[in-house]
Parts: sequence; structure tokens; C-alpha cells
Amino acid sequence: MGYITALKGPEEGIWYKLYVILDIYSRDVTGWLVAAGEDAVVAKDFLAEAIIWNGTAPRATRGPGRGDGLEAGVRTPRRS
Repeated sequence: MGYITALKGPEEGIWYKLYVILDIYSRDVTGWLVAAGEDAVVAKDFLAEAIIWNGTAPRATRGPGRGDGLEAGVRTPRRS
């Protein structure tokens, strides 16, 4: 399960993106990355590195909620 969320920076108007991958069973964080912005290439590379680091590919990369999710490194739009 993957999420992208905003982190407030050190000065007003500066924001970072936090990419997080969670194990869906244990809810352990299996990977995280702070980046200057949201980018499909960054997300794809991050997911590939997390797979190498953990030794296995995820079986599901989309969260159960209505929020944004990581899906093969591509941001999915919110549903209304």
C-alpha cells in the first residue's frame, strides 16, 4: 500500500512530498522517501528501490481508501 502526502517545509510556502509504502498485513513501513515534489519518475524509482531493499515485489500497491495511491509509480486521481 502506498501513499503520497505533503510535508510542511522550514519556511512559509515550502512543501515537500513524503512517499510511503506500508506492508498491508503488519502496517510496517517498508519504504519512505522525501522529495521536493510529486513526480511519476521519482515514484517509479522509489518503488523499484523498495522492492530491491525488501527482496520482494508488492502484491498490491493501491490503498483501500479514497485518497491518492501509488500504482506502479503513477499518481491516481481522487474519486468524487
